[in-house]
Amino acid sequence: MSKRKIKELSTAIEAKKADIAKLRTDADRCRYAAEEGSRSMELLEQLRARKAEIQATAFVDGTAAQTEDIDAEILGLEQGTAEILAQARAARVALVMIEGDPDVATRQAPVKVARTFTPPVATVSRLGLQTNLVTHSGLVNRVLESDRVDDAPEPEPEPEPKELKNKLGAALEDLAALEEQRRELVIALLVERREKALDGYINKLLELGPIVAEVAALDKARAVFGAYKPTPGIWLRDEFRTVEFPIPHHRLIPSPNPSITQRYSPISWLRDTTLGSSELEDILAELKALGASA
Repeated sequence: MSKRKIKELSTAIEAKKADIAKLRTDADRCRYAAEEGSRSMELLEQLRARKAEIQATAFVDGTAAQTEDIDAEILGLEQGTAEILAQARAARVALVMIEGDPDVATRQAPVKVARTFTPPVATVSRLGLQTNLVTHSGLVNRVLESDRVDDAPEPEPEPEPKELKNKLGAALEDLAALEEQRRELVIALLVERREKALDGYINKLLELGPIVAEVAALDKARAVFGAYKPTPGIWLRDEFRTVEFPIPHHRLIPSPNPSITQRYSPISWLRDTTLGSSELEDILAELKALGASA
């Protein structure tokens, strides 16, 4: 069950990663379209600024502004970029839908400022004229005095824009949740397999007990018939009694005496002081049945 669920989650994760990759590709495409629109608008603004300079020069000179050529250039650019600008507007909205509004955390209400006129110093300077021959800031500000923002009625606060759903953020959250769910299942599966492996390890150690008991009993039986050395079986039994097998702490067993808090190895034959005794009796009985007795 765990393996099947992990496989299902892995498939879902790969699908979610593909969705995220597509969203990022879509976001890049939207970003490019929005930047293309910005470049077109910047070019239009440059043409309009040049037209304004031509008109300003003609106004100072008292002549008619010759703007036919630049008007045609502006019109042609406006007609040629209408579709680009429409796509750019749509792309900017789509980009917010995909990635979220980057300015949502810092968005503030507009700050009210008094309306004042700032003369186009840079443009006038390029024409080689004195600034105060074109405008006089005090004069213009007196004209605007009756329409100052401070005297205007308090405007109604603009409604907060409704946040569009952030598709990329939602997909990334889904991916993180799927990966965490899979991680927990993988860990649970590994723990389950580890415990099964430990079961096998401990069972093998328990199976060693009868083998060690038999080899020790056979050495003792040989001694009954006068063969006292060598005794590798007895040596093996004694070595096991002094050097215990490593057992993880959570697999140690508590003492049967409640007053003792020490935990013990589950390999019980290591603590059996009579190990091999019953096996020795069986071996001697078997030999007696054959007519051989010491």
